[in-house]
Amino acid sequence: MSPVPSNALLWFGVLGGPAAFTADFVASIAFGFAQCDDPADRWQLPVHSWQAAFAAGAVLLTLASIAAALRVFLRTFRIDDVFKNERRGVGSAPPLGRVHFLSMVGLFVNFLVLAIMVMTGIGAPFLSLCHQS
Repeated sequence: MSPVPSNALLWFGVLGGPAAFTADFVASIAFGFAQCDDPADRWQLPVHSWQAAFAAGAVLLTLASIAAALRVFLRTFRIDDVFKNERRGVGSAPPLGRVHFLSMVGLFVNFLVLAIMVMTGIGAPFLSLCHQS
């Protein structure tokens, strides 16, 4: 098996969690705006339930992204062997050192995004809707 993972797997491992968080965040804002508009235009939806469902879906996508980044990380973990080949100019394109670095970025960023999504997903249903400070 080649140590070079596919580009799609690598970029899903790097950007999957932040993309899921962005979609969840934008959906939550849209639900809030729709619920807090004029009374005639309000949606009659259980907004907290929808927010929790979107948060759960985003958490699942982020966990899948973490698994993808971890898989890439473990496939490129033997970095000493990689650097010996790449210094001689025998490396692959893209270089495995760069792929390994991006997998570490994906792991770090996805864990941060996961923490933010879990805190938001747990806290948002406890807040009252349309509350102005």
